[in-house]
Amino acid sequence: MSDAPGAADAGRGAAAWPTLDTDLEGAAGAPAARPKRVCIATPDILGPIKNGGIGTAYHHLARQLAAWGHEVVIAYVNHNAADAAQMAAARALYARHCIAFEPVVPRPAADTPLARVPAPGWTMLDWLRARERPFDIVHVPDWHGLGYGALLAKSLGLAFGDTHFVVIGHSPSLWATEGSRQLVHTEAELGWVFLERRSVELADTFVSVSAHLIEWMRDAGYALPARSFVWPNAFPPPDPAPAAAAARAARAGAPLEEVVFFGRLEPRKGLLLFADAVDRLVRRGRAPARVTFLGGRSPRVDGPELIRRAAQQWPVAVRTITDAGADEAVAYLARPGRLAVIPSLQENCSMAVLECLQAGIPFVAAATGGTPELIDPGDHPRALVAPDHIALGDRLAELAAAPLRAVRPRRGFDHVLDVWRRWHVQSVPFAAAAGRFEARAAAAAAETPPVTVCLVHHERPELLRMAADSALAQDYPNLDAVLVDDGSRSPAALAALEQVEADFAARGWRAVRQENRYCGAARNTAARAARGEWLLFLDDDNVLFPDAVSRLVRAARFAEADCVPAASIRFTGDGDPRADGAPLGAPIRFLGAARAWSHFSNVVGDACALVRRDVFEAAGGFTEEYRVGLDDLAFYNRLIRDGRRIEPLPDPVYYYRMGGPTMKQRNRSAEAAQRRILQPYVDGLSDEDRAWRAYAAACAQHPGRHGAHLVTRLLLRIWRRSSDWRARWTPWLT
Repeated sequence: MSDAPGAADAGRGAAAWPTLDTDLEGAAGAPAARPKRVCIATPDILGPIKNGGIGTAYHHLARQLAAWGHEVVIAYVNHNAADAAQMAAARALYARHCIAFEPVVPRPAADTPLARVPAPGWTMLDWLRARERPFDIVHVPDWHGLGYGALLAKSLGLAFGDTHFVVIGHSPSLWATEGSRQLVHTEAELGWVFLERRSVELADTFVSVSAHLIEWMRDAGYALPARSFVWPNAFPPPDPAPAAAAARAARAGAPLEEVVFFGRLEPRKGLLLFADAVDRLVRRGRAPARVTFLGGRSPRVDGPELIRRAAQQWPVAVRTITDAGADEAVAYLARPGRLAVIPSLQENCSMAVLECLQAGIPFVAAATGGTPELIDPGDHPRALVAPDHIALGDRLAELAAAPLRAVRPRRGFDHVLDVWRRWHVQSVPFAAAAGRFEARAAAAAAETPPVTVCLVHHERPELLRMAADSALAQDYPNLDAVLVDDGSRSPAALAALEQVEADFAARGWRAVRQENRYCGAARNTAARAARGEWLLFLDDDNVLFPDAVSRLVRAARFAEADCVPAASIRFTGDGDPRADGAPLGAPIRFLGAARAWSHFSNVVGDACALVRRDVFEAAGGFTEEYRVGLDDLAFYNRLIRDGRRIEPLPDPVYYYRMGGPTMKQRNRSAEAAQRRILQPYVDGLSDEDRAWRAYAAACAQHPGRHGAHLVTRLLLRIWRRSSDWRARWTPWLT
């Protein structure tokens, strides 16, 4: 990446990344690129949000793109998008820059244990699909996987063949948690780890705003896209007006009068480190005259309360400012004699550092993460300090004894902007990618490998007819089916079975009756009797859409997947969900192979899934313990363990019936079911390793009775580091 800012800092393997020049038009006779229609989808943007790294970065990118002549739409996906007055103000703010601002309120996830899935990504998918005109480019952050739904749909060949998705690496949740020296507190955070990684991996282009972050991702096991670059955030150059230049000059050479902590008021941004450094100065009798804390509040910790406790014994004037916007914060720091202190324990491409560099504000920052990449190496000894309170205190004492000086940026702001500008004028690479998408979609649609529907039933005759009819109504040309009755005895069930068996026999399809052995055993019986290369499992209380098999097969072939769990539409009652006026609910969608979360909850898929027969057999099929549930998640966990590709279909292709009679008798033991889904991850481990895993599962089930946070974090870190459990487990424990 010789042309891209940050290329020299990319660390080991940097030469593997493509240069920007290889993707740019410029050959003689190349067609002139038209302005692009660009969407910036973000949960954070200046205007509705006063400050924040993601919001500041996208604010400046949107303004630059509009200034370069592109049509820009900001999709603001946040729950406060329902605030009409605030959204009207944001529309007016961005309209002044010829940018459309559209608030998008995330819909709640379906209220079922089968769908504990963060909702904004699905909301974003549906919003993008509903657009009358598609976007040429969609920018979306990695944070919390906002783009995952749309990226998943594209990876399955469902939509967005003409849209180029750019995922920008801003702040992966685990990266931030580790940098904050904090623990993983909720199961949802395990989902964010998966969503963020898969969003990066599915991107058409990935941009890391620091070499530090891309190295962290590589170490964490990300499969980075071929089109991956290291570019700092697009940020405007210094104001060239004479008055602005004079103000910058006035700040240089002024004596230190006030030390200003600049950043969100939380430990990750170095709040406690800074307080300890001031404590050290106070004890040595060298405290500054004034100390100010300038930054937004954190949702996790009470920053102002931490400051109040730390400053109780300081003989200095202390001020805390939490409501300043980005421009207001810079204006405060711009007064001569003020030194910004940015002591972050973990940083990517710090907007606080960029703001100080642009405005010529003197600062000192912790030499962590991507911060050194932004600063001229000649200024590193003066502007950077180890993330240690003693080193920071000593540096502040040194700076108080000499006139303040501005810090120089490593690269000119104009050069960074030129890289972003030139990338957006491309057309040929995007058109070629769209052509490849269309060719793959056509090839996937033309393939019709044999598929067997594996329908299982137990004592629900009133529902069996609807499920069987939905299989018979499929439009897929290369289909057969197997019906397995799991020990029904009632006269009504036996009569219904005879009717369905006759209809199946007319198609050359089969039916098998067996003693009651429970769901997993019934599904395995159906798989053994199947003829297809692919298996689609169907319970008797669910109803397939007529094109369910066709859509699942196309998606599986396009993505080269081993297993495609199906999304569904909720339905309550014992009636026909296909009838007019049927009480249908929200879609139930799944994440996919979220390995860490799948230790505890089913976010992978329902039993209704299309799976390659050879993959099913290699995994050993479903477990068959009698009256012990979660056999579907146990199966999925074996696929995850074995490295199989599980790609859930986000589009519903069947009706999932909620409530009513169940094919499953009451489970004998919830703990036995939890042990079942854990088993794929403990096979082959030592006794102590198995005990730790079992304890972690108990922590997730009963967090009030166990030290859940520590063990869950331990489990997640091991999962991140390696699939070689034995080699990696012991060092982390010791």
